[in-house]
Amino acid sequence: MAAQYQRVELGFDLDDFGKPILYSGPEAWVRLILQLAIMAPGTIPSNPTIGVGMNDYDFLLEEDRFRLATEINRQVPIFLPDLPFNGVTVAVPTDDEDQDILYLSMNFTYDGGTKTVVVAVKKGYHYIDFAIAM
Repeated sequence: MAAQYQRVELGFDLDDFGKPILYSGPEAWVRLILQLAIMAPGTIPSNPTIGVGMNDYDFLLEEDRFRLATEINRQVPIFLPDLPFNGVTVAVPTDDEDQDILYLSMNFTYDGGTKTVVVAVKKGYHYIDFAIAM
């Protein structure tokens, strides 16, 4: 039986053949962690402790950025224990133009090495958008 981190995750997009896009490896892991980070606590009634609730954090406050990273680092080993996750760090862009953007640097150890994936997260009024850089 394959380990959880080796499985394939389905996306909402469609491929060129009209079938759901499949994600595997680091891209699937990052998407699982983002789902956990975006999900508000209490979304799943049977387990109200799951979810970080990223939308509730103020990206401008250094204390909130630290709390966000701490909560992600705490929840991933609990709810996604099979992922080869080493931790996440949270940073803001160096320019002051985009105050609603945050960079999440996620570290994974697999295949004898460490890989870092950076995710740019933009918070809007009622949504969170993201882009993954592998």
